[in-house]
Amino acid sequence: MDHDAPPNKSAQARFEPTRWSVVLASAKTQAPGASAALAELCRTYWQPLYAFARRRGLDHHHAQDTIQGFFLSLIENKSLSRADPMKGKFRSYLLASLQNYIASEIAHNSAQKRGGGAQPVSIDDREVQLKFESSQTKTPIPAEAVFEREWAVAAVEAALVQLEKDFARKGKREVFNILKTFLIDEPSTGAYEQTATKLGQSVGALRTGVHRLRHDFRTQLRREVAKTVDSPDQIDEEMRHLRTVLANQTT
Repeated sequence: MDHDAPPNKSAQARFEPTRWSVVLASAKTQAPGASAALAELCRTYWQPLYAFARRRGLDHHHAQDTIQGFFLSLIENKSLSRADPMKGKFRSYLLASLQNYIASEIAHNSAQKRGGGAQPVSIDDREVQLKFESSQTKTPIPAEAVFEREWAVAAVEAALVQLEKDFARKGKREVFNILKTFLIDEPSTGAYEQTATKLGQSVGALRTGVHRLRHDFRTQLRREVAKTVDSPDQIDEEMRHLRTVLANQTT
């Protein structure tokens, strides 16, 4: 992932309330739109929490019920009023809260009573299980490290989804599907020439298009990260953290 330049002061001045800052504010004021903002964040970052629960020893169904019960607790604002705004990051708050929730659930064995089968966040049950199984490594790693890795992957996937939507609105979804390989992997020898021929472009035009795509991707990823912090000065820190986690994943 390329390094991105920090925003200028005027960009920071235009910083709008994030999903997370809206959620934090609603804990006491019941601000409109907070539940929808929280539900969106929960949906995006379901996989990291599920992976953490599985790594802690929960089986698939128990992990699924636990995360749904946990999200239900959050959406009903049972614990948000205790969130420390000074911590700022949704990532840190979410992991600490889940750890406390799992400990409480194990102690009281009350997942069914608390969740009652409710599904506050819609997810693909089979997909989350397959993702977890495919991401397992031969060497076991701590549950917290699994969470950080899956969090970074979820942020990247969310950015890719938004980028694909932008291309689709322009009628260029197939172009995106072809070019996105240049975002994920280092191009192999001859990849530019082969892809340029496939798209009916010159190699120079393709390289320009890939450069623009990478810029747009970094912009979308920054937007995704911005949703999970409480102030603009935390964005760069989270971006650095995300890059570190992804780099460690590939080494």
